[in-house]
Amino acid sequence: MRVTDPSCESGVIVQHLSFYRPALLAMALLASAGMTMQASARPEAEFQDDFGHNARQGRPLIVAHRGASGLRVENSLSAFRKALELGADGLETDVQLTADGQLVLNHDFTLNADLAQKNGSYSAPQTPIKSMMLADIRSYDIGTPKPGTAYAARHPDLVPTPGEKVPTLAELIDLMRAHDDRSILWLEIKSMPFMPEVSGDPVQLAQSVVDTLHAQDFTARVVVLSFDWNVLREVKKRDPSIPLAFLSSNVHRALAHAENSPLARADPAMITRSMTGLNGFNGRSIVDVLKEEGAAWWDQDYADFTLHDLTEAQEQGLRLGAWTLDDPGTARLLFNIGIDAITTNRPDIMFEEFDPQVTTPE
Repeated sequence: MRVTDPSCESGVIVQHLSFYRPALLAMALLASAGMTMQASARPEAEFQDDFGHNARQGRPLIVAHRGASGLRVENSLSAFRKALELGADGLETDVQLTADGQLVLNHDFTLNADLAQKNGSYSAPQTPIKSMMLADIRSYDIGTPKPGTAYAARHPDLVPTPGEKVPTLAELIDLMRAHDDRSILWLEIKSMPFMPEVSGDPVQLAQSVVDTLHAQDFTARVVVLSFDWNVLREVKKRDPSIPLAFLSSNVHRALAHAENSPLARADPAMITRSMTGLNGFNGRSIVDVLKEEGAAWWDQDYADFTLHDLTEAQEQGLRLGAWTLDDPGTARLLFNIGIDAITTNRPDIMFEEFDPQVTTPE
């Protein structure tokens, strides 16, 4: 889970929710600009002509969410390989630290119960990744979703890859280096300091990530991102040259959909203070805060952007990423109003909308 609090001027961090329909997003953006939706007396062709003349040139960066996770199991080498073969500009993944100091790529703080199986049984332990040894983690096969689960239903086009293991960060870097010299690793450090029983120590996480990137000579091909802004500050201390993407989302909506999770009873203000390391923004906008923090990117749930956010960010030179969407029409809208990177489970569909040969924005 991840969370943000809109009362903290704009909202900042936690549940990955992308259930908004494109039409609702468009209306929200228009409303945020003070516009009204009225029946038009102008011919449709005239509107199309306006759009054509004002459409933004180029295309967004296409970032594969946990690899091509709509086609192969998330955060697997097969998913990353598929995304690279499709031409993705970037690979997004989640990194955590094991009990024996290994950086592994896994989204949840435990193994995914809908994926991890051993001896034909889906029996993933509820032990946090931080408390497991690498050998224990890799004893599970994550290549085939459990039939009948929500995970399987969400990804009807997914091709199973039996025998898949949770990869290490070093393995992904080796894969990317062997494939090309241009793709970018969007590396999300999984950290939730208000839940230390499952989440790793931010300082240790940052140190391990920076050390590995240096050892692999890969700092020129990475953007480090996190909902935990404390961990990003630690990365910056150790290597100010590494671009940072500050993640955010609406905390109240996230908690409303937490269902039976302990987070459903959490205090939004406490979560925001913990994740941002700030006691409010003191009248500043989130863009002002991020610029002061040294952010290169602001990466947010795509449904949470307003036109005010977009305008202010562009004026201050802050690049914008939106996650996670698989609808190409919505992606086109977001790009035309200023989003620079689209994170998607389906890079194949995005490249049906955006020509991979077209230049991405500077």
